[in-house]
Amino acid sequence: MAAENARRHRPDHRLLLPALQVLGLASLWLVFSGKFDLQHAGFGAFSIALVLWRTNRFVVSKRHPAESEALAAIRPLKLAAYVAWLVKEIVVANIDVAKIVLKRDMPIDPALIRFDSTLRTDLARVILGNSITLTPGTLTVEIEGSSFLVHSISADGATGPAIDEMQRKIAALFGDPEPPKIVYHTARSISAARERKP
Repeated sequence: MAAENARRHRPDHRLLLPALQVLGLASLWLVFSGKFDLQHAGFGAFSIALVLWRTNRFVVSKRHPAESEALAAIRPLKLAAYVAWLVKEIVVANIDVAKIVLKRDMPIDPALIRFDSTLRTDLARVILGNSITLTPGTLTVEIEGSSFLVHSISADGATGPAIDEMQRKIAALFGDPEPPKIVYHTARSISAARERKP
């Protein structure tokens, strides 16, 4: 009930997200075109309007009101902070994987990790799955409802704090309460991982 009341009374950020999209697209247009005259500015404004119209029709669908509501609930400043944090994690993971590969004994311990996520919406779970895949050393193999199957080159690395932190930050992105700590189940094959669903 408290979480529902918090969602009901939080500020409406639906106008801020398109404003940030316009700002980002305009910046890209200016950088790539290198022209600041009225004609190019007009072409840029038309292109931005066209992109926003098409992506809005593609992403925010009347057939999936729950996902449209989830998209509108994203907090833009939290999104920017999450992207910056994820880029940092990708860099750190790249370095870790490079260290493993360059070691003479190559201490790789591949494993499949299954866990349940408490994120509310499909959109939030897709963001989590993609974030895991973008991070070197881990790959989201399957998402079935709230259940995730992740392949990792190191069981210890996949069950560390990174995925927990991802889930916590994604929950904050949508203004949801902080999720509980993830319980992981490790297996060495897909069949064994599927048998040991949490």
